[in-house]
Amino acid sequence: MATIQIESQISLTSSQKQAALLASNPSHRFILYRGGSRSGKSYLLSYILLMRAINTPGSRHGIFRKTAASCRQTLFDLTFRQVIHDTFPGLLSQCLISEAEATITLPNGPDPRNPYEGGAIFLFLGLDDGRRDKILGNEFATVWINECTEVDYDHVSFLMTRLNQKLPQNRTDELGAPIFLKPKMFFDCNPNLKTDWEYKAFIQHTNPKDNTKLNKPWQWVEAKLNPEDNLANIDADYIDDTLGNLSVREKRRFLAGEWSDVNENALFRQDDIDKHRRDIHIDELQRIVVAVDPAVTNHAKSDMTGIAVVGRCSRGEIYPALFTKSVLKGWREWRKPLI
Repeated sequence: MATIQIESQISLTSSQKQAALLASNPSHRFILYRGGSRSGKSYLLSYILLMRAINTPGSRHGIFRKTAASCRQTLFDLTFRQVIHDTFPGLLSQCLISEAEATITLPNGPDPRNPYEGGAIFLFLGLDDGRRDKILGNEFATVWINECTEVDYDHVSFLMTRLNQKLPQNRTDELGAPIFLKPKMFFDCNPNLKTDWEYKAFIQHTNPKDNTKLNKPWQWVEAKLNPEDNLANIDADYIDDTLGNLSVREKRRFLAGEWSDVNENALFRQDDIDKHRRDIHIDELQRIVVAVDPAVTNHAKSDMTGIAVVGRCSRGEIYPALFTKSVLKGWREWRKPLI
């Protein structure tokens, strides 16, 4: 087998290292990395797939996006090559790269005279209409769906049927028996709505198709990575100047990395609140009313205390206040001795 430098030169952030531990647990088969924009999810997953392939000659790793064009432009042309270069300097020039087929083959095949024959291969593919036949003939040790909110669950369940390649790694256990690479399926996303399939699968542990309980729910795990954890690798002003100017709902998705509620029957919907949001100085208000609906008990199932602050200006317009987390936390701390 061709020699590949084993010691990684990459530097992961502490949160990326913690998230990567999910991939090393053999009981975890389906793993979602969710979080805000520029939090390093794609970079981390590229690294994980590369490390899975290094010691497993012959392994096939399918990397998917909604379209083949977007998969090629963002992952094949950019991120994945950068990760190979950063992790093992000099290895990228030794890989067999097919621009036409969008594949990268590692030089770790069993025959040193032709290390690409039987080497681990990465296939960058799309889930566009008409591409299933090309995928159907493949078996994968790893499947990664990038930006999985763009992909229907029908595609996810289809790719699950392709996750069945079992291969020994170039290492053994304490008794000398080969260690097999566990097939795993990875996902990443900027979370959107709680009605999306990934929230149902990874948070509620239900099948998105029929809402039945997932078989072996402990196999479905998720971790959150956010831009604040990746400051060493992004522009210093990106969070405040770019993400800081998004709407409340967009901040929840692209900064906090959280799903949003969607309730069509809600009296006040987030989209309507965002649309009519206004900034007004307190000096412009003629009257301010603070209304409190206190909780009457203090246990885990108690109702939350309701607080409403509303101001009226000289034009007769009414402005409800937006509470920050620190204000609400201060209120909770303040009310504790009173209960």
